[in-house]
Amino acid sequence: MTKLEPITETRALCREAATMVRQRLGYDQVMAYRFHGDDSGEVVAEAKRDDLEPYLGLRYPATDIPKQARELFRRNKVRVLAHVNATPPLIESSLAFA
Repeated sequence: MTKLEPITETRALCREAATMVRQRLGYDQVMAYRFHGDDSGEVVAEAKRDDLEPYLGLRYPATDIPKQARELFRRNKVRVLAHVNATPPLIESSLAFA
């Protein structure tokens, strides 16, 4: 967090935060999304693998995200999406049952 404190410009802060989250958590792609006054949205920052399609700068009309979903995004600042073709991880247990 101390790395983010001196950043005063919103987009620069979002870029650095996306980069840090991707580095620390190992995600393939991290995006920061901003809602505008007309409820349209824009990807304002992104950190991704080089082989993935970029979304930076794309704007989406308000109709692309239902009002209920926008409200959830405003309340829950982080959202994690799994890739639909990803192989789910194995769940291993070290518990012994008697």
